[in-house]
Amino acid sequence: MTDTELNALESAAKAATPGPWHKGDSMLSGGVWVLGPATDTKSICITGYARGESSNENNAAYIAAANPAAILELIAELRELKSRYPHPQYAYEL
Repeated sequence: MTDTELNALESAAKAATPGPWHKGDSMLSGGVWVLGPATDTKSICITGYARGESSNENNAAYIAAANPAAILELIAELRELKSRYPHPQYAYEL
């Protein structure tokens, strides 16, 4: 991942609704939702309207896990490793 791509991902994560996110069901629409923090009533997205369909459930769980806080943590770790091992040929030392 280039520095430009990493910076764009970081900007997107910082602009998004902060995590943690969680998967939830909508009793009204029957959909599988990704919701923001418990104190936030906003939904992040809906992965489908068929509750119980494994792809909708799995997609919602994945999206919730890849919330902005998790992405920012991964970016920080990747930058630390890149600074410690700047040459790709030495990556095996990780």
